[in-house]
Amino acid sequence: MDMMQRLIFIAVFVLSSAILARAADVADATGQLRIINGYRILSLKGTPEEMGAAHGRLMKFTVQRVVKAMITDGIGSDPVAYTNILRGSVTMEKFQPEEYRRELKALADAAEVKYEDLLMLQYFGDVRRCIGGAGSAALCTSFAILPPLTAANTCIVGRNFDYFDHGVGEYGSLLIVYEPKGKIPFISVTWVGVINGWTMMNRKGIVVSNDTVFAEKNKSLEGISTCFLLRHLAENAASVDEAIRLARDARRSCGAAVLVASGKPPDAAVLEFDAAGFEVRRAEGGFVGVANACLKLYRDKPGVYTGRIGRAFELANENKGKVNLTTRIADDDRVPIEGMNLHCAIIDAGALRLRVAMGKIPAFRQAFKTFQWTERGLDAVP
Repeated sequence: MDMMQRLIFIAVFVLSSAILARAADVADATGQLRIINGYRILSLKGTPEEMGAAHGRLMKFTVQRVVKAMITDGIGSDPVAYTNILRGSVTMEKFQPEEYRRELKALADAAEVKYEDLLMLQYFGDVRRCIGGAGSAALCTSFAILPPLTAANTCIVGRNFDYFDHGVGEYGSLLIVYEPKGKIPFISVTWVGVINGWTMMNRKGIVVSNDTVFAEKNKSLEGISTCFLLRHLAENAASVDEAIRLARDARRSCGAAVLVASGKPPDAAVLEFDAAGFEVRRAEGGFVGVANACLKLYRDKPGVYTGRIGRAFELANENKGKVNLTTRIADDDRVPIEGMNLHCAIIDAGALRLRVAMGKIPAFRQAFKTFQWTERGLDAVP
């Protein structure tokens, strides 16, 4: 390469770098994708349209892949099921918060996927339960451990997301850090293309997660989906009592149990509800949890902890006064469902610290990665 060629190469390199830097500045205005501690972290902020467009722009091809796997090829492999769930989704869409529909439409446009398919990805489980054909009731576990069981004056939340994924978890698992305009920032443990999620923590130290319960009555497509309700709580509630009020006042759709926990002060409750009924189970003796059974709704007397959540209750009490972020409870062999464990999360709600394993089944047997949420954003913890 002679001197002139070297000068041309350097000039082109400098110009290209400047263009890329400017493009990155534009992308960083509403969205940023980083790899932290080996996991993908998507940061979104702004209006619903800005966040949706950034999500679709930064994750376009993965969004397409997730929608194809779960909806087009997944549900779509049975044309009758696809048609029925689509029909139910069209009804349910009208009852989802308008700002979430705006965000999804912007995401669909940017990622070049059908809005209808992307919408189904958010809540096809609720639609399926409302119209029938729900399948097995054995899915997730969620629990909160409080003083006097914890090692410090805090709340430790354990969460297993147990579901089927058509292989999506290996390439679609994601942490999203949301800063919605005018609302409380929150983190969602989710998939690419899913704007609600299953495990969330906000900047106020409020943690929410959902567990399916298959109620045979009081089901309605004319209500907010369970996972959109989770997001509604995460970005609006500053306390457990406020989350309870928001959930009670919501127009709900079908049977579910939602764990709500707080780090400061330590507090927690499980909300058991369907479209008509609503019951609250407060923590007792430093523990409250749920697998897939209502222990208060539909019952004259509260039930007792058994099975997988019974094991978590047992371990929490065996470690009385010592439970912390690394205590093996959520990832105990008898708490998650090994064949469908998609993520396992342990959260110190007071410290805004999260340990999570995801990406491969069973997630709880993978290496846990720890993150600290600071004013700078989400940081890796060695």
